[in-house]
Amino acid sequence: MKRCPECNRTYPDETLAFCLVDGSVLSAPYELGDTQRVPHQRLTDPPPTEVLSSAPSQPARQKGKSRVTYIIIAVMSGLVVGLAGIIIIPRTGSDSVAYDHEVNSNSKLYQETPSAGPSRSTATEDVTPALPRQSNSINPSPPAAPADLSGEWRGQWASPYGTTFSAALHLETASVGNGVHGYINWTMKSTPQESKQSKVGLTAVEYVKGSYDQGTRMLTMEGYRKDDPNDIVSLDKYRLVLAEGSRSLEGKTWNHGGWRGRLTLGR
Repeated sequence: MKRCPECNRTYPDETLAFCLVDGSVLSAPYELGDTQRVPHQRLTDPPPTEVLSSAPSQPARQKGKSRVTYIIIAVMSGLVVGLAGIIIIPRTGSDSVAYDHEVNSNSKLYQETPSAGPSRSTATEDVTPALPRQSNSINPSPPAAPADLSGEWRGQWASPYGTTFSAALHLETASVGNGVHGYINWTMKSTPQESKQSKVGLTAVEYVKGSYDQGTRMLTMEGYRKDDPNDIVSLDKYRLVLAEGSRSLEGKTWNHGGWRGRLTLGR
């Protein structure tokens, strides 16, 4: 027979481990004749002996099951909160990046007045910058090259190393704008290179195009094609100034770098 150390209830069922009243652990079996320790307040009439079935203690098991259930619920709640954080945080971050990108893009429209800054108090705010007023003229063409540039110009080209060519420039100005085009007939007159002495007197044609600036009176051209079976010239670049009276053209040529060539023309 077992007893409860708290309430002194006795149980004849040896298989019970816990008190059915308060859940305390039952004491080991004992004989009725053994000396028993009782509480200070001793009951005059001991409670009647209860005969119970040998079924296992349900309250104790239910108590243990309820604790396990609470633990499982707490763990599942934590997992749900964690998953929600993983889903919500990246979305919030992407929205923030998109918003920052929009603000930075719009701020470009206000580079003229950075201290004021754009206002984003409402979603319907108009942040379109004011467009500059357009002049009445649509795509005005550059001033036309003077007609007296057209025609033939004759002269000489020289390098600082002693090579010289005679030149005959044939120019045509565009009907609209400041464009010019034409060609140059070259004839080699002298060269310090012995390997090219046999080419003195030979000719070549270089085709050129460019533009004329009336403000600086400068004619800028460059060669884009040549007819040169004897390989006596190279395509060059030209910066020539039209003199007052439009009777002479003079300036420098690229000459493979450094603008070392000199071309003088007249008519």
